[in-house]
Amino acid sequence: MKALPILVMAQLAAIFPLFLWLVPVRVIKGGFFRFNLGMATTLLGISTMLGMVNGIDGPAGWWVLALATVSLAILGMTWHRPAMARNLLLPPLLGWGLLLWQVSLAGQLPAIHWEHWVAMSLGGFGLASVMFAMVLGHWYLNVTELPIQYLGRGISLAFGALTVHLVWVMAILSTKTIILNYRAKPAYRLLMTTDGFFLWIGLILGLIAPLVIDWLAWRTARLGATQSATGLLYVSLILVVMGLLIFDSFILQMGLPV
Repeated sequence: MKALPILVMAQLAAIFPLFLWLVPVRVIKGGFFRFNLGMATTLLGISTMLGMVNGIDGPAGWWVLALATVSLAILGMTWHRPAMARNLLLPPLLGWGLLLWQVSLAGQLPAIHWEHWVAMSLGGFGLASVMFAMVLGHWYLNVTELPIQYLGRGISLAFGALTVHLVWVMAILSTKTIILNYRAKPAYRLLMTTDGFFLWIGLILGLIAPLVIDWLAWRTARLGATQSATGLLYVSLILVVMGLLIFDSFILQMGLPV
């Protein structure tokens, strides 16, 4: 499972910059964009180093290094221009992350299907949206006059992303077949096995519980209690990370796109 941390960090870092479009540059300090773009670039850099240690080479390795070089160059040149950085960094960061997804799966699965890409995208959107809402909640300590609507919008998107992922997982378990005890069986039968115990944890603690917590955070943010809402989002983030680790392990080990 050496590919698991590489995949999770790449899922977060590739999708996270998309959420920076939720907050206009004119209403928030440039440090917000520098911090978040720097964090995404750092996570992809760590994923790349782990991948190199675990055997990323050949054309894929060169492409990863090329995209890493371009991303770091753009980040350095636009460090004091947050709007330009947000616009220019998005394509190389997204391409860098998606290539790491491809490399992570290629080393574990005999074939990569579109369902795997959808599952990884939904998991990444869920994690990135909760992470963004949590970081944004922190920023209200620095920019006290920031309208509360931006935090509410971020939490709403996190709730929507987790809901879509939950629906996707239930649909996969209802429609896919897997091999259990050398026989093809409906995927939902996996829930009745020892491995299914971890899938239950992913469903309940990694998706359902964060949905409840995000709803509470949204209600709390509407009351203007941004610090309390951020604290709830911390808990939600921890649970979502745990759930994504479980779901990604099923993708890498069994090819089940949950």
